Amino acid sequence: MADVKKNKTCRGDFIDIPKTDIEACHTMESAVDHGIISAQKDTAPEKKKARPNDEIIRAEALAILMKTFEDDGAWAGYSYYYSANLPWDGHESGYRDIYYYGAEWQAEVFYAYVRKILHDDTQLHVNPWATVKATRRDVLEFAKNIMLYKEKQTHNITQ
Repeated sequence: MADVKKNKTCRGDFIDIPKTDIEACHTMESAVDHGIISAQKDTAPEKKKARPNDEIIRAEALAILMKTFEDDGAWAGYSYYYSANLPWDGHESGYRDIYYYGAEWQAEVFYAYVRKILHDDTQLHVNPWATVKATRRDVLEFAKNIMLYKEKQTHNITQ
Protein backbone atom coordinates (compact mmCIF):
# COMPACT_ATOMS: atom_id res chain seq x y z
CA MET A 1 0.00 0.00 0.00
CA ALA A 2 2.89 2.36 0.68
CA ASP A 3 4.60 1.42 -2.59
CA VAL A 4 7.99 0.91 -0.94
CA LYS A 5 10.67 -1.50 -2.01
CA LYS A 6 12.01 -4.07 0.43
CA ASN A 7 15.58 -3.81 1.57
CA LYS A 8 17.95 -6.12 -0.29
CA THR A 9 20.08 -6.84 2.77
CA CYS A 10 19.32 -7.73 6.36
CA ARG A 11 21.08 -5.75 9.09
CA GLY A 12 19.81 -7.91 11.96
CA ASP A 13 18.12 -5.02 13.79
CA PHE A 14 15.82 -7.23 15.88
CA ILE A 15 16.87 -9.99 18.28
CA ASP A 16 13.71 -12.00 17.58
CA ILE A 17 14.28 -12.17 13.79
CA PRO A 18 17.32 -14.17 12.73
CA LYS A 19 19.17 -12.94 9.66
CA THR A 20 18.43 -16.31 8.12
CA ASP A 21 14.69 -15.49 8.11
CA ILE A 22 15.19 -13.36 5.03
CA GLU A 23 11.52 -12.55 4.34
CA ALA A 24 10.71 -11.42 7.88
CA CYS A 25 14.00 -9.56 8.25
CA HIS A 26 13.67 -7.64 4.97
CA THR A 27 9.99 -6.87 5.59
CA MET A 28 10.37 -5.61 9.15
CA GLU A 29 13.53 -3.60 8.55
CA SER A 30 12.02 -2.02 5.42
CA ALA A 31 8.92 -1.08 7.42
CA VAL A 32 11.14 0.63 10.02
CA ASP A 33 13.18 2.41 7.36
CA HIS A 34 10.01 3.88 5.84
CA GLY A 35 8.45 4.88 9.17
CA ILE A 36 5.63 2.33 8.94
CA ILE A 37 6.51 0.65 12.25
CA SER A 38 8.41 1.91 15.28
CA ALA A 39 12.19 1.76 15.27
CA GLN A 40 12.34 1.63 19.10
CA LYS A 41 14.98 4.36 19.11
CA ASP A 42 15.25 4.40 22.91
CA THR A 43 15.83 0.64 23.16
CA ALA A 44 19.31 -0.85 23.30
CA PRO A 45 20.15 -2.75 20.06
CA GLU A 46 20.50 -6.05 21.93
CA LYS A 47 16.93 -5.67 23.26
CA LYS A 48 15.03 -4.53 20.14
CA LYS A 49 12.18 -6.83 19.17
CA ALA A 50 9.84 -6.81 16.18
CA ARG A 51 7.51 -9.49 17.58
CA PRO A 52 6.81 -10.90 14.09
CA ASN A 53 4.74 -13.81 15.40
CA ASP A 54 2.71 -11.92 18.02
CA GLU A 55 -0.93 -11.03 17.63
CA ILE A 56 -1.78 -7.41 16.87
CA ILE A 57 -4.56 -5.23 18.24
CA ARG A 58 -6.93 -3.19 16.08
CA ALA A 59 -5.21 0.10 16.95
CA GLU A 60 -1.79 -1.24 15.92
CA ALA A 61 -3.12 -2.62 12.63
CA LEU A 62 -4.86 0.64 11.79
CA ALA A 63 -1.83 2.73 12.77
CA ILE A 64 0.39 0.72 10.41
CA LEU A 65 -2.07 1.07 7.55
CA MET A 66 -2.60 4.80 8.16
CA LYS A 67 1.15 5.31 7.78
CA THR A 68 1.05 3.99 4.21
CA PHE A 69 0.03 7.34 2.79
CA GLU A 70 1.07 10.92 3.37
CA ASP A 71 -1.20 12.94 5.62
CA ASP A 72 -2.09 16.20 3.91
CA GLY A 73 -3.47 17.59 7.17
CA ALA A 74 -6.97 18.08 5.76
CA TRP A 75 -8.67 16.87 8.93
CA ALA A 76 -6.43 18.71 11.41
CA GLY A 77 -9.01 21.41 12.14
CA TYR A 78 -11.11 18.87 14.01
CA SER A 79 -8.73 18.49 16.95
CA TYR A 80 -11.16 20.50 19.10
CA TYR A 81 -13.77 17.78 18.70
CA TYR A 82 -11.25 15.03 19.35
CA SER A 83 -10.21 16.44 22.71
CA ALA A 84 -13.07 18.53 24.01
CA ASN A 85 -16.42 18.37 22.27
CA LEU A 86 -17.94 16.11 19.64
CA PRO A 87 -19.42 18.15 16.78
CA TRP A 88 -23.08 17.45 17.43
CA ASP A 89 -23.72 16.75 21.09
CA GLY A 90 -22.27 19.63 23.11
CA HIS A 91 -20.43 17.39 25.58
CA GLU A 92 -17.37 18.61 27.39
CA SER A 93 -15.75 15.25 26.65
CA GLY A 94 -14.25 14.33 23.33
CA TYR A 95 -13.86 11.16 21.29
CA ARG A 96 -10.86 9.95 23.29
CA ASP A 97 -12.96 10.07 26.48
CA ILE A 98 -15.90 8.03 25.25
CA TYR A 99 -14.28 4.62 24.65
CA TYR A 100 -11.43 2.71 26.24
CA TYR A 101 -8.03 3.33 24.67
CA GLY A 102 -4.89 1.86 26.15
CA ALA A 103 -2.91 4.91 25.02
CA GLU A 104 -3.52 8.38 23.61
CA TRP A 105 -2.14 7.44 20.18
CA GLN A 106 -4.85 4.80 19.81
CA ALA A 107 -7.62 7.38 20.13
CA GLU A 108 -5.77 9.69 17.74
CA VAL A 109 -5.37 7.06 15.03
CA PHE A 110 -9.03 6.00 15.16
CA TYR A 111 -10.20 9.62 15.17
CA ALA A 112 -8.03 10.36 12.13
CA TYR A 113 -9.43 7.28 10.38
CA VAL A 114 -13.06 8.23 11.08
CA ARG A 115 -12.69 11.90 10.14
CA LYS A 116 -10.22 11.70 7.27
CA ILE A 117 -10.76 8.31 5.65
CA LEU A 118 -14.39 7.46 6.38
CA HIS A 119 -15.73 11.05 6.46
CA ASP A 120 -18.51 9.73 8.66
CA ASP A 121 -19.10 11.39 12.02
CA THR A 122 -21.69 8.78 12.96
CA GLN A 123 -18.76 6.37 13.32
CA LEU A 124 -17.61 8.43 16.30
CA HIS A 125 -20.50 6.82 18.17
CA VAL A 126 -19.33 3.30 17.30
CA ASN A 127 -16.95 1.64 19.74
CA PRO A 128 -13.68 1.08 17.83
CA TRP A 129 -12.55 -1.72 20.17
CA ALA A 130 -9.04 -0.34 19.83
CA THR A 131 -7.35 -2.76 22.22
CA VAL A 132 -9.06 -5.92 20.93
CA LYS A 133 -7.10 -8.39 18.78
CA ALA A 134 -7.41 -7.55 15.08
CA THR A 135 -9.03 -10.11 12.84
CA ARG A 136 -8.14 -10.52 9.19
CA ARG A 137 -11.52 -8.99 8.43
CA ASP A 138 -10.64 -5.90 10.52
CA VAL A 139 -7.31 -5.42 8.76
CA LEU A 140 -8.76 -5.93 5.28
CA GLU A 141 -11.64 -3.54 5.99
CA PHE A 142 -9.23 -0.85 7.19
CA ALA A 143 -7.01 -1.42 4.15
CA LYS A 144 -9.94 -1.34 1.72
CA ASN A 145 -11.21 1.97 3.10
CA ILE A 146 -7.76 3.55 3.05
CA MET A 147 -7.14 2.37 -0.51
CA LEU A 148 -10.52 3.74 -1.64
CA TYR A 149 -9.61 7.07 -0.04
CA LYS A 150 -6.25 7.09 -1.81
CA GLU A 151 -7.93 6.30 -5.15
CA LYS A 152 -10.38 9.19 -4.70
CA GLN A 153 -7.51 11.55 -3.85
CA THR A 154 -5.56 10.45 -6.92
CA HIS A 155 -8.65 10.80 -9.11
CA ASN A 156 -9.31 14.34 -7.77
CA ILE A 157 -5.71 15.39 -8.39
CA THR A 158 -5.68 14.19 -12.00
CA GLN A 159 -8.88 15.99 -12.95
